[in-house]
Amino acid sequence: MNNEFEFRLETPIEYAADGEVRQGALLYMKAPSNKQRFNRAKLKQSFFAALQGMSGEAKTESANAEAVALSEEEFAEYVLHLLYSSKAVNICECLDEFKQIITSHGICRVEGEADLTGVLFDRIDAEDCDKLLGAYIANFILASFYKKHLKK
Repeated sequence: MNNEFEFRLETPIEYAADGEVRQGALLYMKAPSNKQRFNRAKLKQSFFAALQGMSGEAKTESANAEAVALSEEEFAEYVLHLLYSSKAVNICECLDEFKQIITSHGICRVEGEADLTGVLFDRIDAEDCDKLLGAYIANFILASFYKKHLKK
């Protein structure tokens, strides 16, 4: 499992650094620590609840998808699709848990200069936020699942 990855926002956000307002699109993400263990556990549980709650037809499609290896980006999209489409998952709770994780001190830095705060998180475009959620879960929370079942 990697301990960090970079994510580029399609829509930059404004942040303050060295007394200046700047535009930033590059986020440096770190893996959650034990401090975020409960938030992490809730996101992981949501993924497996969504996986368990798939209909028979969707499970067949998923099995076929697993037979074809997925890239990390494709896996992130799959995770997001699964969470949003599952009746077993409250996506709003997932988004709240995710916000708690990445706004924790040192977990996410904008352009390597400023911690992502709740205020900065709220400035992120909704589509970027969804993609970031999928990428974060794929890279850190489900990394072992991905490597075992889906890696190319």
